[in-house]
Amino acid sequence: MTRTITITSGKGGVGKTNLSLNLALELARLGHPTCLFDADFGTANVNILLGISPRYDIKDAIMEGIRLEDILVPETNNLDILPGSSGVEAMANLKPEQMEGLLGSLATMKAYDFLVIDTAAGISKNVVSFCLASSEVVLIITHEPTSLTDAYALLKVLGANGYKGTARVVVNRCQDSSHARITFATFKNAVSKHLNLKVAALGLVLEDSKMVEAIRLQEPFLHKFPDSQVAKCFHLIASRLIENKDGIAGADLESFWRSTLEAMSSTLHIPNSPRRAVKEIEGMALSNNNESSADAVVTELRLLRHTLEDIADKLGQTRPTETTKLGAQMAGPVLKLDLDELLAGSKKSD
Repeated sequence: MTRTITITSGKGGVGKTNLSLNLALELARLGHPTCLFDADFGTANVNILLGISPRYDIKDAIMEGIRLEDILVPETNNLDILPGSSGVEAMANLKPEQMEGLLGSLATMKAYDFLVIDTAAGISKNVVSFCLASSEVVLIITHEPTSLTDAYALLKVLGANGYKGTARVVVNRCQDSSHARITFATFKNAVSKHLNLKVAALGLVLEDSKMVEAIRLQEPFLHKFPDSQVAKCFHLIASRLIENKDGIAGADLESFWRSTLEAMSSTLHIPNSPRRAVKEIEGMALSNNNESSADAVVTELRLLRHTLEDIADKLGQTRPTETTKLGAQMAGPVLKLDLDELLAGSKKSD
């Protein structure tokens, strides 16, 4: 049985594809056969990060009948890449005979421990379909206000379409662990208050300028900087996924693909205005009728700043000794972070 993990985000530019690729590499390195599906159609970001130009992608399986084994790109002994490109969009409009043909091809995929799906950002039907069909959803957020509100909007859409799982959250581009703790607590409190869904901390990834260098060189970060603190972050996230077997049911790949295609071809409830999340998070609406666009942005930032200050007070972040202690954990030669423990204080504020 294969564990299907959809990695997604509410907005673009939060490092989702980088995390998907390096997480898949780490799962493979730890001995788990893994397939990474680039489901961010039209952009092929995984190809860019790896510096490869696949001859075929999944649309060739749909439109041309190319065998799946001819589409998969071996990256390491335990990792294959399934290029998605614009073929993902075509999957939403398949004729019955095309759907059965594609399912037959996808069902021939060799056995993997993990299928990691790197989706597009946002609340498109494709993104929602992969999330609903997967056994696990990993949501990437940063401290940016738009990242938090758009991630909230995505969860709201998933809930409206029957999602009942627990979204596991990775806080990306953190200054340190205290930064991650406040960001996650802000997001968790909003979700707990306004949505009938659960979120849990999976891990954090530190801000590192070397990430830009790895992208420029078109070489995976883990290959270029295997001994960095960020590499240890990826290792910790992968280890937690491997260890987290409770309540996680794998599935045969044919069932997963069938569920995905059925969701893509059905009518899903997609709200028109993700920015309504700001109103629900803060309990008030931005009055755009009386404010200029610049004023509305300032108001939104002030609302989120007050939320951060409230959370910081409840978590004791105003105490220098606590900040120093948390920062010291990052200075050790081995990254020993347990976000569930670090975030225990956030439960008091729920």
